[in-house]
Amino acid sequence: MLAPQAVSNRCMMLIAGDFCIAALAAYAVFAIVSLSEPVSAIHHNVLCLAVLLGLLCVVANNFQDLYAVEQSFTDGEIVAGLLMASLKLSAVLAIVMLSNHQPLLYRGVYLTYLGLATLLLIVWRLGVKVASTGHVTNEVLILGNGALARQIASEIDSRSHLGYKCLGFVRATSLQRAAGDQPFATGDTTYLAASLGTLARNGHPDSLIVDVDAFEYPAQELLKWRLSGVEVIDCESFYERMTGKLPVNELRESWLLFSPGFLRQRWRLLAKRFVDLVTALILLVFSVPVVVLAAIAIKLDSAGPLFYSQDRVGVNGRVFRILKFRSMLADAEQRSGVIWAAPRDPRITRVGRIIRRLRIDELPQLLNVLRGDMSLVGPRPERPEIIAHLKRMMSLYDYRHGVRPGLTGWAQVCYPLAQPSTTRERSSVTICTISRIGR
Repeated sequence: MLAPQAVSNRCMMLIAGDFCIAALAAYAVFAIVSLSEPVSAIHHNVLCLAVLLGLLCVVANNFQDLYAVEQSFTDGEIVAGLLMASLKLSAVLAIVMLSNHQPLLYRGVYLTYLGLATLLLIVWRLGVKVASTGHVTNEVLILGNGALARQIASEIDSRSHLGYKCLGFVRATSLQRAAGDQPFATGDTTYLAASLGTLARNGHPDSLIVDVDAFEYPAQELLKWRLSGVEVIDCESFYERMTGKLPVNELRESWLLFSPGFLRQRWRLLAKRFVDLVTALILLVFSVPVVVLAAIAIKLDSAGPLFYSQDRVGVNGRVFRILKFRSMLADAEQRSGVIWAAPRDPRITRVGRIIRRLRIDELPQLLNVLRGDMSLVGPRPERPEIIAHLKRMMSLYDYRHGVRPGLTGWAQVCYPLAQPSTTRERSSVTICTISRIGR
């Protein structure tokens, strides 16, 4: 875990460690079993099988978000995540075994490997957690002490497992502790410095985090620090690195202007459209049995039409009609008006609760994907009435309409259905997709 890139290096370390442990466990099990049982011809290439199992283990762990290093997992959450990943891996291996006329793994090898690999991974992950707790690898100074700077200091304090330590805040004047400033939640010091060069007397930090709105020093001084090997990064980018989210309330258009992403080459757009069309057609074909069962259940459960359509805002603000399976009472909006669905919403039918939880109600939107109104992945489209309200609350919200809306998106992956429930929280979740547009 190197200092300048604590988050990304920690992630790479965990991936490499998981792969090596899973591969070595497979190699060890093959070696042990071969001492007492004859090994089939397919097991002679043990190295390839060990590499394959190592890769499958990393994929299974990734599906359990075990590489989301910005999160602070408890010991129980680590163990539970690894056990669930092991179950998923066992399901994949069982399918491979059943689909092959010559078993890839005998049952004894199969069970021994899963047990040994899971045990070793649990010991390894808990060991990493213990070793990283309180271990500082990156000392940072924050230039500025505005709201975003304080928020970053609080995040650093709450995510100590990442190895960051906030040394303090710096403002322009003479080098001394600011007597009038109140200490922040982390207890760090606020310094006043006429020049950034004077801070070198106290030693070099690993990173300088710059609050651009509050920045008061010549750019030449920052460049000298950067040339000396100190990382210089703006507050928004550092916050996204630590948390995987954007500081929505403090986000500036200037950051969006120069942030990575927004790549709109023609070949990328054509490739994405091709993937959307092919995948949507395949999903439509394979979802026919589910669609038929859902249609029968909806008609038996409550009176009303099978499908429900409504206006949604798409790319460049164009309004289109979205198609869904009806999951609410037929006259739901006549009673409540245009509002978001809430937990335990009385307008949702019994079948509707099931199909909404399983996302089956969204399957008809594959037709919207084929028509070009939507993509498979992108920010979810909202009602025009809700969009108007969100634009009044958040000036940057309209930028999310620079790409096609999606069948699923970042918010749907990271947050459960109908959560968060408040308008501001829902706004924050949806605007977080801005930085990922075109990436």
